Amino acid sequence: GKYLLEFERGAGIASAKLREGLKAIADLAESDLTGRAIDSPDIATRISEVEIDIDALEMTELRVLSALQTGQNPGAVSSILKLRNSEIRQAVTR
Repeated sequence: GKYLLEFERGAGIASAKLREGLKAIADLAESDLTGRAIDSPDIATRISEVEIDIDALEMTELRVLSALQTGQNPGAVSSILKLRNSEIRQAVTR
């Protein structure tokens, strides 16, 4: 219904796109082009932290989607998802 459409128009399953972006960055960090930046503990840790954030976002997205499919209104969680999506997107592009 209405809420499912709002979810799809809003964040949708944003975690998949964020995960793709992070994978591209991780692949670059592992390449010789960056001098294997992934070998830096700070960079490896940061990539892992963002990956955990994406996992948490995905779980929340799936809970919201499940609620929507059963006719429940997710309420403020949809707004929180949009905010977290923006925050994680910024972390991925930093």
